[in-house]
Parts: sequence; C-alpha cells; structure tokens
Amino acid sequence: MVITSIMMFRLYVPSKQNWNSEAIFEMLNYNYIQGRNFDILLLSLQRVYDYLDSTDVGLDAQSFAAAQTFYRDANNGEIRGYRLLYRDDYG
Repeated sequence: MVITSIMMFRLYVPSKQNWNSEAIFEMLNYNYIQGRNFDILLLSLQRVYDYLDSTDVGLDAQSFAAAQTFYRDANNGEIRGYRLLYRDDYG
C-alpha cells in the first residue's frame, strides 16, 4: 500500500518507502485536495492563520474565497473527508 500525502512547504518529512509526498507553494482548496485524493494532510498552522487573516485580500477573489473556506475548516479541525489526528503549535 502506498500512502500519498501533501505537506506545506516549510515542513520536513523524511523519505519513507511506500510514501509519495508532495509540497505545494500555492493556496490549497477542496478541489485540489479532493482531486489528488491524499491520504494524509500535513499543514502548517501559521499558513492556515495567514490565509485567514482578515486584512488579506487575494488577487483572484473567487480563488481566495475557496482557499479561505478550506483553511477555515482546517483551523476548526473539520476538513471534509479527513479526521484530525494530531495538532500542536506548529501544525
């Protein structure tokens, strides 16, 4: 069985057999997450907070709103299709 995971760009995860990991430098949203069918999401709490900052506005309002929906759910531990297993001050 191969585990597929996504991690935020500032997280380090050592290479493991049977794990496919990818990092993304762009905003996440449900379309991306569901389209890639990840088994595990490793998120940086600071990045979640950054996208939920009420003073931020996106260049593309529709994409930014979709990302904020995802990050708001992540902050609440309620990402559709996933279960929160661990959370600390980092992520």
